[in-house]
Amino acid sequence: MLFWAGLLALLLLAVFGLELLLLARTASPPPYPWRRPPSELGARFEEVTVPAADGAPLAAWYLPPQAARTGPGATAVRGAETPAARGAETTARGAPGVVVLHGLGAAKDDLSDLGALLALRGFAVLLPDLRGHGSTPGRSTLGPREAEDAAACARWLAARPEADPARLGAFGFSMGGAAAILAAARHGAPFRAIVADSAYASLEETMDLAVARIYRLPRVPFGRAARLGYRLLLGRSPGAGDVRAAVRDIPSVALLLIGGEQDLLDAAGNARLLAGAHPGTHEVWVIGGSRHGGTFAAPGYLERVAGFLRAHLA
Repeated sequence: MLFWAGLLALLLLAVFGLELLLLARTASPPPYPWRRPPSELGARFEEVTVPAADGAPLAAWYLPPQAARTGPGATAVRGAETPAARGAETTARGAPGVVVLHGLGAAKDDLSDLGALLALRGFAVLLPDLRGHGSTPGRSTLGPREAEDAAACARWLAARPEADPARLGAFGFSMGGAAAILAAARHGAPFRAIVADSAYASLEETMDLAVARIYRLPRVPFGRAARLGYRLLLGRSPGAGDVRAAVRDIPSVALLLIGGEQDLLDAAGNARLLAGAHPGTHEVWVIGGSRHGGTFAAPGYLERVAGFLRAHLA
C-alpha cells in the first residue's frame, strides 16, 4: 500500500514539475529573432521607454503621425494599398493614437508593418515590447499584467502633444488582444476602439487547450497542474484572464474580433464568444484556413484593420 501511495506521489510530482518547466519556458520566451524597424518601411520612429504602473521600464517604438512618402525611394508597406486620401483626420486636438500589442513570444518588430502603415496614415502609434519580450526585461503573465502595462502605454500615448487623448485605440494579437480588452475593462485604458486578433476568451480555458492540442498531454491532470503552477510561478490567478467577463464592461468600446478557422487555440470560437458577450458595437471576421498568426496573410488585412480604427476614432 505504501509502495503504491509513494508511486502515485512521484507521478503527481513529475506531472507538476513538467508543467512548471513548460510554464517557465512559456513565460520567458527566447529572444525574438527578426528585427525590422519601421524606418525600413518608410516611417520615422523614436526609441522610447514607457514606465509601467510598478515602475518597470517598457521598451517601445513611438511613431508620430506622418505623411507617406511617394515616388522614387519610397518603401511600400506589405499588404497595403496606396495611402492617398485614406489617412486619419488630425484635428486641433491632435491625431488619433493607437497602441499596438504583440503576442506571446514575439516583439514589437512583429507588428512593424501595421505600425508603419498606421503612422503613414496619420495615426500616432506606440509599439511596446511587453514584459519578457524584445528589449523589455521581466516575465510574461500571458495577459493579466500585460493589461496593466497596456493601460500605462495608453496614458503615455495620451500625453504626447501629437496625439488626441480623446481618440485612442488599440490593436493586439493573441495575448496582446486579450491585454487590450482587459486594459480597457479593468485598468481604465481610454480606448474607443480595439482590434483583437486571435484573443482568448478565457486564459484558463486556453491553457487547457494548449496542454491538449500543442503539448498533446491529457487535460487531467496536466491542465490543473498548469493552473496551480501559474499561481505559484507568477503569483497571480489565471482567472484574472477572463476576457469574456471583461468585455461585458466596455459597451462603449467598438471591437473588431478576428480569428483563424484552423487555429489550434480556437481563435474563431473565441471571437464569437467575445462578440456574444459584448453589449456594444462589434464586428467578427473569421478567416477560413488560417492558423494562429496566419490571419495577417489574409487579403486586405492591414486595410481592414486601419479602416476600422479610422472609422471609430474619427
